[in-house]
Amino acid sequence: MKKIKRIIIEMYFNDLKFIKRIGLAIVFILSSNCILSQEIDVNRDQYKVSKDLENFIFYNSNKKIKINVNGKKIDSTIFNNDIDISKYIPIFNQENKFFVEHLGGVVFKKKGDKLDRIDKSYTHKNQLNSSLFIYNDTLFRFGGYGFFEAKNFFTYLSKETNEWEALNIKSKSYPKGVFSNKFFLTNNSFYFFGGFNVDLNNKNIRIPNNEMWKYSFVDKKWTLVTENEFFLNTEYSNFDFFHENKFYFSKENDFYSFNTLDESIVKYKYIKKFDKGNQRYPSIVLNDSVYTLGVFPNKKNNYNIISESINSFEIEQVIVDNTVKTATTSSLTVIVLILIILLIYKYFKVNFFETISLNKNLMSYGFRKINILEDEQKFLDILIKNELVDNSSLLSAVDSEIDNSQKTRIKNQIINSLNIKLQILTNNRFIIDKNVSKNDKRYSFYQLKKTI
Repeated sequence: MKKIKRIIIEMYFNDLKFIKRIGLAIVFILSSNCILSQEIDVNRDQYKVSKDLENFIFYNSNKKIKINVNGKKIDSTIFNNDIDISKYIPIFNQENKFFVEHLGGVVFKKKGDKLDRIDKSYTHKNQLNSSLFIYNDTLFRFGGYGFFEAKNFFTYLSKETNEWEALNIKSKSYPKGVFSNKFFLTNNSFYFFGGFNVDLNNKNIRIPNNEMWKYSFVDKKWTLVTENEFFLNTEYSNFDFFHENKFYFSKENDFYSFNTLDESIVKYKYIKKFDKGNQRYPSIVLNDSVYTLGVFPNKKNNYNIISESINSFEIEQVIVDNTVKTATTSSLTVIVLILIILLIYKYFKVNFFETISLNKNLMSYGFRKINILEDEQKFLDILIKNELVDNSSLLSAVDSEIDNSQKTRIKNQIINSLNIKLQILTNNRFIIDKNVSKNDKRYSFYQLKKTI
């Protein structure tokens, strides 16, 4: 060892350039050892981080470093591509690994240790900070910002054209354009809330979004789930995750969940372990536990795995209690139904059970009917159509070939006969009533009148 030191000292004095080369070689060797050990550089400016079922995966321009949930480094792979990985968003599912350009439409797909470009697009700069996701093995973007506008539509990478196409939907209502929002998928539905809209009067002003919307890929329709001030100032976080009908998310250093079944929102008690995590990195849910990365750049082992059982989360506060909403809704529904029934009953009672109707030679009251004569039919028709009928109108309905005294006698007989039949038909609820004019006793009026 002493001999090696002496040789190096002599070389230093004899050839300074050579010792510099030796130094560079030593640095290279040490760097290589860092990659092979757990001492890796996970500087966010150099690496993009994604995940699969059980691993966190760090990418830079030519390296891949995989770390499983137990903290073990799996491998390191060198890509045969010369691309700036920092400009791309890694997004994976079990079958596909995509790298999508943040600014636009360029897409690479991982095939083995190679990244192949699969699009025929260009850098659009039209959907910045959009919601990027995979649905049925197809890449989708929703919303995003570009050219002073917040977008409210989906685009997808078509397998037929290899271009980004607009998704055709059938909906009567649409959300406002939005970007930097939180989002998640459940079976065949896409949810989003929070983020920002653009002021229509001043395109340089962004407005916090307080709405939650749901899009059904089956029905191709948007539905406004709810509006709540709580959604203000909630932005996308790579840490958020979905598990068993609940979307777990962070907001202003607090932790919440949204229940898709009853649309309730709860706040959890302080989870100390999450303080050590970095919300720039994704989370992995495995066996009812959530795993995330804590990063310590100044330490030798500059990352660690943080885990916590989801079942251990304790509710601190119910932010939105939709059980109350549901109960209220149910109560209101019952009240509305009762009112509708009452209105229907009143309508039928007034228009069916409490009215006299005439159909040819049949006089009806509710479901009951009785036959009447032709002359009775004439009288009843006049009385139904007119609230008050003077004596002369009824007399004119009698045979014109007889004198007035005989007409009067026949008129009285018809009215008496109708009253008897009304008594039988309506159980004394209706009668043809005679009224004498107060101003002139010679004039009289008849009225089909309800007695009860």
